[in-house]
Amino acid sequence: MKYAVIGAGAMGSVLGACLALGGGEVWFVDPFEAHMKAIQEKGLAFDFDGVPHTLGQIHAVTSAKDAGGKVDMILLMVKGIYTKSAIENIRLLAGENTQILSLQNGIGNIDILQEAGFPVSCLAHGVVDFGATLKAPGSVLCQLKPGQGLHFGPVDHQPKEALNEAAACWQRAGLKVELLENAEFKIWYKFAVNCGGNAQCGLVRANLAGYLDHPLGRELCLRVQEEIVRVANAKGIPLTMEPFIQARQKPLGPLGGHMPSTSQDMLAKKPTELEFLYGAACREGKKAGVPTPFNEVIYMLTKIYEDTYDSPYKN
Repeated sequence: MKYAVIGAGAMGSVLGACLALGGGEVWFVDPFEAHMKAIQEKGLAFDFDGVPHTLGQIHAVTSAKDAGGKVDMILLMVKGIYTKSAIENIRLLAGENTQILSLQNGIGNIDILQEAGFPVSCLAHGVVDFGATLKAPGSVLCQLKPGQGLHFGPVDHQPKEALNEAAACWQRAGLKVELLENAEFKIWYKFAVNCGGNAQCGLVRANLAGYLDHPLGRELCLRVQEEIVRVANAKGIPLTMEPFIQARQKPLGPLGGHMPSTSQDMLAKKPTELEFLYGAACREGKKAGVPTPFNEVIYMLTKIYEDTYDSPYKN
């Protein structure tokens, strides 16, 4: 099968590399010219589960018009703020039967694709529960722990051969894959995890340990997640608070030193995925008639922070 990865940053590169390891024809499409050029010239240096690889068979281009025509599956990995701008590349690569799989953070990317005219029958979504780091152009590190992998399924809950083949391809490369009939539970679970601290760490300028080791940080995390659980329940998604409460009762370990991606963007004065995290929680809460005051306050504070990056009043 022929795959296109639109958004070949750290995670997109890892997942695309695993598709190539599993036997797929893989094209990276990303505007990061230095990264694409390094892959073209030297291959992708790829550290997967402690084993280094150099993959020379991956095609890397900055525009879909150079990707050799239609593909069987598009893996959409851009940040949500760039989903709309990725539509043109998607149109160039999507044929009548092409599956588009979004493994992006947050809620709302599938809505954008549907609004752009892509039928629900060609859309799939899910989550990745491990980390990745772009070490340098052409070099990525996969931070995989035992039991971690990816979980995804078709939006219309109907089986798709392309998704089955992609799952098999990733499994041949050594990834744990869960192909689901209904992926909403996994998506909303990760959504709640992300909203528990992604922007808060940036607002208080602390890593996860600095935020969650404080009793008020732990309480705020759980208050935010409780609102999301209520919204999910109103939508018929059976999330509970139990796993989130249990997580706060355990040591963070190495994760404590992590600064979430939203906070990294805030501190680097970059656009964030705010609208796909806390903004989405607020919008979905209003649709469901569920109040989300904690998410709303974090949304407003983060929006102010982002909109005033260049303010002369900031230190």
